[in-house]
Amino acid sequence: MLAYSYTTQSAAEQADDFEDGLIQRHWSLKHISPQSYAYTQKVAADGRQAILLTVHHGDQQATGADEDRCSERAELMEPDYALRPIGPDLWYGFALYLPADLPPIDRRLILAQIKQPSAGIVPPSDPTATPGYRSGNPVVALRLREITDAAGRDLLCFSVTPGNDGETHKQHIAIVELARADAVGRWHNIVLHAKIVPTDAAKSRLDWWFDDQKVPRIKGAPERIAVGYAQADAVSYFKFGPYRDQATPGSGEVDADWTFGFDAFKRHIGDADAIAEVAPPALKDAQPLGSTAACEKALTNLE
Repeated sequence: MLAYSYTTQSAAEQADDFEDGLIQRHWSLKHISPQSYAYTQKVAADGRQAILLTVHHGDQQATGADEDRCSERAELMEPDYALRPIGPDLWYGFALYLPADLPPIDRRLILAQIKQPSAGIVPPSDPTATPGYRSGNPVVALRLREITDAAGRDLLCFSVTPGNDGETHKQHIAIVELARADAVGRWHNIVLHAKIVPTDAAKSRLDWWFDDQKVPRIKGAPERIAVGYAQADAVSYFKFGPYRDQATPGSGEVDADWTFGFDAFKRHIGDADAIAEVAPPALKDAQPLGSTAACEKALTNLE
């Protein structure tokens, strides 16, 4: 069983198996409302219990940056004491649960993200701010979007996007495509590896593992991609939980609560290869990664 000790944890190592029920000791609750989190023993990836995070209409509502719409969220964020300077390798692993009755994911949704604070050299609103930095987008984002393909199949598109000051900003560089029936009602293992070196594609790193398999770059996405914003604060923090666009009235978007489960969280900093340090317990029924053609086409048009 994973263990989390608030008093003995090193600055580089962080973990929470959600067994002790003391959310306020391990996380900043700045971006989550009291009614948006609950521990559960009905589903757990490891140990006795997990945590459910639910975003409701208006939760932590915020005006969108740049071209983004108004957003709402239910996110757990690393506390201030866990923030680290950018540069070293960052490894984050956790288990993600999609309920069987998950409503349609019909607009932008981010499930996990690495961010740099915007109190940097200049604020994002400064005229000299780069377009990427001004957008307010994460340095690394794990996204989820639902589509219906030409054959009428309901598909869930998981993807990772980098945030940077260049042309690859916010591009879907790696995608996992699953039939809805194969994605919901079960746990999925997630590992993110990032090295934030703004403007330096050779030194930056961004890798992603889904269900114990490394996700390859989509065709045409460069292997070397700069990660991070040169004008932002030179530290980073991690948060997970649903962050979505608010439903637009009259658009057909479904204004419903979205709930996701999380478990087996671990962080490791400082090694080029540390997947074994953060990966959740291996899945017994993981499906091989398949074609991403439908999601690639849809995501290019949607975002």
